[in-house]
Amino acid sequence: MITSLQNERVKEAYKIKKGHQKFFILEDEDLLLEALKKDLVKEIFYTSPKYLLPNIDCCEVTPSIISKLSNLSTPGDFIAICRHFDNPLKGNLVIALDGIQDPGNAGTILRSALAFSFEEMLLSSNSIDIYNDKFIRSTKGAYFHLPIHRLNLKEELERRKKEGYKVIVLDLDEKASTIDKIKRTDKMIVVVGSEGQGISKEIKALGDIIAYIPISKDMESLNAGVAATIAMYELNKK
Repeated sequence: MITSLQNERVKEAYKIKKGHQKFFILEDEDLLLEALKKDLVKEIFYTSPKYLLPNIDCCEVTPSIISKLSNLSTPGDFIAICRHFDNPLKGNLVIALDGIQDPGNAGTILRSALAFSFEEMLLSSNSIDIYNDKFIRSTKGAYFHLPIHRLNLKEELERRKKEGYKVIVLDLDEKASTIDKIKRTDKMIVVVGSEGQGISKEIKALGDIIAYIPISKDMESLNAGVAATIAMYELNKK
């Protein structure tokens, strides 16, 4: 049992909490089960023997160590250290996030993408980090079921357009086509920007179609997660 906050294993785990490049922390039991299925769990620190799992490097620690490593205001009974992973697969129906930093919005969009049969998420390099703790928790497990790629979005869209993808840009432009009028194609990327900044000019310029979601004039804009969900729902219907 580890009792000291100065233990080397605890120090290394704390570095991971602060953004180590090879591992990330999980604290949700459902997410732990998903990570175990994919063989991503490197080690577990626990205060309850419930998390003493076979074939995993498990170590009993004090509640103070769990508190030090936790990202939660009320820590649980374990901290799982998981390996970064890469899913190189591409999808035909893709949702792309341009400059979205809010983990709740990003998580909502990923959950909706899985619900409405989208197959991949692209994140611009100025969007949220893929291994952000709040983002992972907000996905409620969808995180482990869709490829997520953080990259130079402009360059990736240019490549995908050459491969036959249509780029649909969601924008507050009443002159654009309403989302329900957009025809579904075999290869399609829907791009959504942050509520505050919208989509950057260089990304908007790559759009084959600009799509608009009609809303009441009493409301200036939709939350990015809501807008993306509506767009994916409409396209999935077709």
